[in-house]
Amino acid sequence: IVYRTQMLRDMNYSQTEGIAFTDTEWALLPLERVEKACYLQLSVYRYLVGREGQTVDSRRAAALHSQGTKTLFRQITGFSNMKDLSAEKKRYMTLFLLCNIKYTYRTYLVTSYKHISHDCLLDFDDRLRDANIELYNMMNDVPVQPSIPLYFVREWRKDRNVTPLSVRFFRTMIFPLLRRIGKS
Repeated sequence: IVYRTQMLRDMNYSQTEGIAFTDTEWALLPLERVEKACYLQLSVYRYLVGREGQTVDSRRAAALHSQGTKTLFRQITGFSNMKDLSAEKKRYMTLFLLCNIKYTYRTYLVTSYKHISHDCLLDFDDRLRDANIELYNMMNDVPVQPSIPLYFVREWRKDRNVTPLSVRFFRTMIFPLLRRIGKS
């Protein structure tokens, strides 16, 4: 994503420095001021995948998760403070944030629950509720995958003290679903 320098200056844009995942701030926060956009089938940046120690390295995901959460809350706060967004912009930004929030819950609940404390998950859920109740409530209706109607955040919120989720998730949602499919 490339923005006009003057637009960034006019809005006094600043980006979190010294931590991972700030590119997500860049992809969302300046959009408030964007009036026109165009897509060019042109690569202006190439991310080198495969270098040891990268933020996308699954072995480092849990260790860097707090940095991703910090940038995510900066985006949520920025979005919550935006006024007079068009319906299209608000919808796009909401979907963008829901994808990132979903990734965060999935990391806590499914993929890295052994490496991230349960207290971090509770704190994240409470902070999201306090930062933006609309996004918080929308997460109850976000499925684990678009083609799989399993609402893992809603299920976890029924008893936030149970962890790991994967055991309860399979016992209460996957196995009954498989039984129903087997009967049809």
